[in-house]
Amino acid sequence: MQVEPKALVAVAKAPGSDIETDRPRWMNRWTFLIATVSAAIGIGNVVRFPYLTFKHGGSTFIWTYVYALFVIGIPMLILELTLGQKMQKGSAGSMRGIVPRLAGIGYVASFSGFVTALTYNIILGISIIYLFTASSQPYSAANFNSSRNIGCQTAEIMQKPSEEIYLFTEVVNLYGEYCDVYQSGDPGAFSMPLFWSNAFCWFFCCLIMVVGPRAIEIKAILTLPLRFIFIIVFVVNYMGLNNKESGDAIGWYLNGDQFPLPSAEGEATTF
Repeated sequence: MQVEPKALVAVAKAPGSDIETDRPRWMNRWTFLIATVSAAIGIGNVVRFPYLTFKHGGSTFIWTYVYALFVIGIPMLILELTLGQKMQKGSAGSMRGIVPRLAGIGYVASFSGFVTALTYNIILGISIIYLFTASSQPYSAANFNSSRNIGCQTAEIMQKPSEEIYLFTEVVNLYGEYCDVYQSGDPGAFSMPLFWSNAFCWFFCCLIMVVGPRAIEIKAILTLPLRFIFIIVFVVNYMGLNNKESGDAIGWYLNGDQFPLPSAEGEATTF
């Protein structure tokens, strides 16, 4: 009896690995490096990190962050990349390759990445809305006109800036017709613009995952320069604000000097 030969599968051996695999490959080391840097530099680095630095003590927070980066962050990153390079599998398969019972850790890591994607895709959806509305600046105090604005005049949130009111009333739809906060389960608390922009983000992410590393490489090469452009623009803008304050703004940001806040009477106070 003649046995039909099995279908031949193209395999490749990763550099530094003795495991052959038919998994999609990166084009070269540089594209992998660009994709890695692109994944590490995101919205959190541009927006959230400066906010947390100011909120939690300025220079004290920075030194604590640097310490955690070198003691925990970088070693864990090297361990993750090395393990993936060696095993040529996903998180669960790589951990199972060490000890079968460790596969659960890999599944938890994948689930954590999914939860992170949930959060960041919503933020990206909000960013898309602002991308199409930023030119007219409807959120500015001079241009803010809303059907709920009259109700906001007597609401407690009226003390908040117009940009924040616009976000909660027109973008995420958290406040109702009279600037009252929606209760849990209220069917009216739904934002169609945010829904469609978030759906677009998920479609784009799924498309990249289906195509594989080649799509990630192209995306990383196209978007990585934008991160540095944004950071440079923000630094230049902050330098202008610092010069207007005679150089005191850097001291406020790094918590060297107390930041002046306006009091109820309009006079500056500090904390």
